Amino acid sequence: MPLGPLASVKKCSEGQQKWGNRSFLNMQEQAVLFMSSLWLYAVFVSATGAAELGWAYLALRSTYPVVWMVFGGESGMPANASMLTFPQYSINVYEVISVILKVGYDMDLTEMFFGYKTLGVFVFNIAYMMYAMAVIGTLSTTVFAGFFKAKK
Repeated sequence: MPLGPLASVKKCSEGQQKWGNRSFLNMQEQAVLFMSSLWLYAVFVSATGAAELGWAYLALRSTYPVVWMVFGGESGMPANASMLTFPQYSINVYEVISVILKVGYDMDLTEMFFGYKTLGVFVFNIAYMMYAMAVIGTLSTTVFAGFFKAKK
């Protein structure tokens, strides 16, 4: 949390101040979905599984400021490196769908992936990346772009 404010007080570069602020805010922005999906998974599916997925999520989340600092520096988070956030979203979605299937249909999502949560998260990650690139990517250059015209 103090990375951004201290960088500002110490008169560090604009890039370092932004890095410090975004390192904290990025974690804060994701915290609600992470905590709710993690605890729902722990209560309704598996506490042990939630701990494993939670540790994986935190390990991935901790790479965000490091990747920005090492590969982006003053210019910001490299666009390709932002793909590191996809597996974290996939963990959250995997947990939410696991809870829905367990509570609503008494089905175990992990069993559908031969007992491997990591395989399930991997498949969700590939699907999410394909969705983001194909659907959101297309919408970004067509529908959404119409609302954001460059100023001349």
